[in-house]
Amino acid sequence: MKRILAIVLAALMMLSVVACNKQEEKVTPYEGTLEELVNSIYEIHMPEFSVAPAMPIDIADAGAVNYYFGLANGDNLTEAVWAETMFGSQPYSLCIARVKEGADMAAVKQEIFDNMDMRKWMCVAADHMIVGDARDLVIMVMVGNDFGGSEMTNALYDAFVSIVGNPGEKLEK
Repeated sequence: MKRILAIVLAALMMLSVVACNKQEEKVTPYEGTLEELVNSIYEIHMPEFSVAPAMPIDIADAGAVNYYFGLANGDNLTEAVWAETMFGSQPYSLCIARVKEGADMAAVKQEIFDNMDMRKWMCVAADHMIVGDARDLVIMVMVGNDFGGSEMTNALYDAFVSIVGNPGEKLEK
């Protein structure tokens, strides 16, 4: 009887250890403002052309969210910013959004990746785009080859990761 009780207790202990290990890690949110984050990215890697300061995006405005992120709406976001060139003829866009707690980060990234219009400017197009995430943030950066292309997008993404840490999967085209 003691042997059976010992086996049952050992089995229960094993189950509790397995159950504890399966709990999802809670994402630690990035604590700074998105504007400060863009400024910090630019301190690490500043594009060699004139960029406007980071500006907030009204996430209640589906048209603005679609223009800057390719998302149908801002339902999964709590805030967002954009930073682009001073001149619309230069294909460059750096956009960062804070994703709501409980939202599916992978689905948000994939929607951006699948739907972002790399020809959103009148006469030019971006040739390279990265969509990535870290903590509770998603970043989308795209640049034309004449303005640094993949080297520029990777440098900006790497700066983002070095500041925020804990990167997820990077989507790239």
